[in-house]
Amino acid sequence: MSRPRLLIVGIDGATWKLMRPWIEDGSLPTLADLVRRGSSGQLLSVPNMHSPAAWTSFMTGTNPGKHGIFFFSERAPGSYQLRPINGGRREGKTMWRLLSDGGFRVGVLNVPMTYPAESLGEGFMIAGMDAPRATSARFTHPETLAVEIEQHVRRGVLQTGLISGAIGTDIVRGRYAQAGKTLVERVNLRTAVCDYLLRTRPTDVFAVVYTETDGAQHFFWRFVDPSHPDYRPGEAVRYGAVIRDVYRAIDRGVAGMMARHKPDAVLIVSDHGFGPAFGPQGSMQFLQLLLEALGFMVPLHEGLTENAAPARRSGLHRRVLRQILSAAPWVLPQNMRTLLRRVPGVRAVRRSAGYRLDWARSRAFCAGCPGEVFVNLRGREPEGCVEPGVEYERVREEIIAALGRCRDADGRPIIAEIRRREELYHGPHADKAGDLFVRLVDRAITSVSLDGKVIEIPRRLLGRRRVRSGFHRPEGIFILAGAGIQQGAALEGLRLYDVAPTVLYYLGLPIPAALDGRVALEAFAASFTAARPPSYVDDRQEGGPEVVYSLEEAGAVEERLRDLGYL
Repeated sequence: MSRPRLLIVGIDGATWKLMRPWIEDGSLPTLADLVRRGSSGQLLSVPNMHSPAAWTSFMTGTNPGKHGIFFFSERAPGSYQLRPINGGRREGKTMWRLLSDGGFRVGVLNVPMTYPAESLGEGFMIAGMDAPRATSARFTHPETLAVEIEQHVRRGVLQTGLISGAIGTDIVRGRYAQAGKTLVERVNLRTAVCDYLLRTRPTDVFAVVYTETDGAQHFFWRFVDPSHPDYRPGEAVRYGAVIRDVYRAIDRGVAGMMARHKPDAVLIVSDHGFGPAFGPQGSMQFLQLLLEALGFMVPLHEGLTENAAPARRSGLHRRVLRQILSAAPWVLPQNMRTLLRRVPGVRAVRRSAGYRLDWARSRAFCAGCPGEVFVNLRGREPEGCVEPGVEYERVREEIIAALGRCRDADGRPIIAEIRRREELYHGPHADKAGDLFVRLVDRAITSVSLDGKVIEIPRRLLGRRRVRSGFHRPEGIFILAGAGIQQGAALEGLRLYDVAPTVLYYLGLPIPAALDGRVALEAFAASFTAARPPSYVDDRQEGGPEVVYSLEEAGAVEERLRDLGYL
């Protein structure tokens, strides 16, 4: 009996808000056909809605508290400093490993957080956005694959999947048409690599992630959404088609892959959804501002971080240096940005999660993933001042209450939700997450008041919405079509954790009992599920092959993430 063939396409940040109208008007014929003859619905993302955690949950079937990946960076042990991380920090087997061990030939292209590339037996892997660059060692497995693709497809065709700073520079300088053209070109380049791999390497399961939708929606959302404060009809006419053009290029790519691969089934997923960014949404600085105004964070207003003494001696003031560093990705050429990173003390300022706080009086702080608040806990933090137990819980309650009293200019709450860590995550790595996770309301916030006191919002934070006018939402997409799948079924209640066990089930493999997800049985035809009940197995979850970035590699990763506003 031949093994079933499955094509998996990830569309980073894809949202039904945009896709449904374009499906209905004929702009996305391939995706429309898959929806018509398959099962589809919303796919709930991980709590923080960020790609590193989300795509890792997609391929492991576990929550971040188990697999250990929450963001592009994590706190260094015993420090307030952040360090960039890669997929080697992941705990738990990916579905790629389980499928390969189960006898399937697996090919994986640009799934985020897959660096270093795994050995998949007869299959192959090309890593994702956590790779320092597309020329890095262990970016592909086998390692000769990178050279082969460059020779037979096109020099420079391989990408890590992270949107380049050049696109952000075009946006800041108003070159929207050029940025849109570059995004579509990137989609077409990735599709060309897919075509070559499918022609030359027989695979049973082929998976690729297109990240250009995420970048397009971050930068171009205000041109398609009249509810955005910076929507302008004239600009919408000129640039409103960019996001759709990126989706259409992916739609054509899916059609080509289906023709080449001839899969029994096709799975389309996104790691999260998208919506308008009204200014401070997604900004760690805004949450810092609130915590400072509320007295939970007490800044030191003079000097640099303790690790930046050489820069301090050169006379650079902290605020001036930070302004230079924040502007660098957009105004300096690549060689100058690289040189700036090497100035003594500059890296410490860029990477500091401490923000020069008075730690003896700061009961909380922000670090890592936007929205996370850490309590400055004694015994856990280097200079913790909050006692574990009763005082810890009291501080969390005080933060929740104080943020809950914050109001916008119309007197409405600005906080949509505050959740405690233990409400969101479980597992051996849950303590990597913040003690609280804060989500703002989905509307414009131009001023904040607390008990009659006005908290001024810096113009630079409000101005973010013109550059990054879209931001993540929890509701992603799920489409599964093919042999054994229900036709036209509307699915409800799916989570990102459910994808891996559903894939394993469809392909006839046992499901590790430790996974957090469930099999989406409602997506399958009754005859299929009747003949194949799910089976489960105790499978020891293992970590990935951790690779520690060199200083130069860490700088390269940080620069690309900072270009996009993630750090």
